[in-house]
Amino acid sequence: MILRKMYCHKCGIKLKKEKINNIYQEGDDEYSNRILGHSTLGMSKIEKSYYIYKRPNCLNNISYDDQMIIRKIQKKLNKIILTEKDLKS
Repeated sequence: MILRKMYCHKCGIKLKKEKINNIYQEGDDEYSNRILGHSTLGMSKIEKSYYIYKRPNCLNNISYDDQMIIRKIQKKLNKIILTEKDLKS
């Protein structure tokens, strides 16, 4: 994700990365007391981060997994801007 350049499939402009931080308190559904196989003794909250791609012109956000699918289609068709017909095929 750090080295790859991703482009918007609607307007063709380079996408910007945005970091999303979520803090989970003990007792929340997403809270887990295990990180990388180790127990988190004494920790009452955990911060989890993930990245999304932000489209500067379209004002939409897209997840990394969705953008990887779009990137494969862009590479296969050898064009940056895709139509709805291209995305369905």
